[in-house]
Amino acid sequence: MTTALSVLFIFIGVSIAVWLVSFIMEALRQAPQAPRTLHWATNIPVESVEVGGDTLRYIKTGKGSNLVLLHTLRTQLDLFEKVVPELAKHFTVYAPDYPGHGYSDIPRARYDATFFTEAAEGFLDKLDLRDVTLAGVSIGGAIALNIAARHLRRVARVIAINPYDYAKGRGMARSSPFGWLVTYAALLPVVGETVMRLRNSHRRSSPRWRCRCEQHSAGAHAGNVSGGESSGPLSRLPQSLAKCGKLGDGNQGLRPHRGSSPAHLGGPGLGEALRA
Repeated sequence: MTTALSVLFIFIGVSIAVWLVSFIMEALRQAPQAPRTLHWATNIPVESVEVGGDTLRYIKTGKGSNLVLLHTLRTQLDLFEKVVPELAKHFTVYAPDYPGHGYSDIPRARYDATFFTEAAEGFLDKLDLRDVTLAGVSIGGAIALNIAARHLRRVARVIAINPYDYAKGRGMARSSPFGWLVTYAALLPVVGETVMRLRNSHRRSSPRWRCRCEQHSAGAHAGNVSGGESSGPLSRLPQSLAKCGKLGDGNQGLRPHRGSSPAHLGGPGLGEALRA
């Protein structure tokens, strides 16, 4: 047997072993129980609503005009833990977990921009929210802009913070060589599924990341969808966000996902973005 043939057999054997291990890890992974309270705000009730056949976790707090916060990919509503208490002084704040994120249901679906946009629209419809300000970070910003482009009458204003260049689900490929590798590996039959099963095997003790409001600058589009200037309670939104010391602990209690989209972790400083 030649050396080349031996290497080929070893490669095939290792590949099959990794493929089988990915199934074992997936089978052993336990879905965590949704906490009844938020560790960072025990006074805010955790609620749920059914949207398109899936149960979504969300919170509602505060009084005033409606403000809906949309988180990034691979995080959850807890991303906004440092700003929700401040915003609740001026707004009725809603923050949902997307399908497949946080403690919402994990449907078998194509996790693209259209899927998340329709989920967000369904959330607004189910709760019958009107005169809404949508504020989103990364993919949340793209979702908010997509909804605005559809001229949804429920939405009065959009604040898109560092909106993610989704590019048919492949925007991450342009971010870095590693991003390119993960994105296109995920598209390969068998290989993609195996990579996703393995890379989603993190535990709830994953390293935390925090984002200081004063550290990052990002473009933001704020104001009325039709081009008018923001006024009233909305004018206090930048000041409220600017008071935050840090933008939450996005990975705190992050639940393992099955079949999630490629990660886009990080995020801008909300206060700095809205002051821009």
